[in-house]
Amino acid sequence: MRLAKVTLIVLLAAIILCGCSQPVEKLPAVKVEFMHYNISGTHLLKINYAKAAYINKSEAPERIYLPSDVPFPGIHVFAYTSKGVTPITWVPIETEGDNITAYIGFRSPEDVPKEGEVLIVVVDAVDRMGRSYATDSTRIAWNPE
Repeated sequence: MRLAKVTLIVLLAAIILCGCSQPVEKLPAVKVEFMHYNISGTHLLKINYAKAAYINKSEAPERIYLPSDVPFPGIHVFAYTSKGVTPITWVPIETEGDNITAYIGFRSPEDVPKEGEVLIVVVDAVDRMGRSYATDSTRIAWNPE
């Protein structure tokens, strides 16, 4: 009898916990991994890979910028789609390493590419006047995992 009560309490607790948990919100994004180094004023920049993905909301950049309000200097990460240019993800120009990850987001659900659409992904290290120190680009098909 005692085992039945304990089992019932555990079962009820599990049902309550399952009912209270919310699904993790996933957002469409382009995941870009790149390398950047500044060696004596010469910037080296290369995209390691880029891919379409659905990411947890917690992975999304805190802020994305329109071209009119993006900070300079910086590393600007964005993509060209059939609907124009995505918002820009800004990474501080001082960031260096082999595996820097940034996510490109979209303004609205209507701006998310259609399955198979080709995007041109750009990573551009720019000075305070907006001139490019170094840039790299790649093409990807919008086929999220």
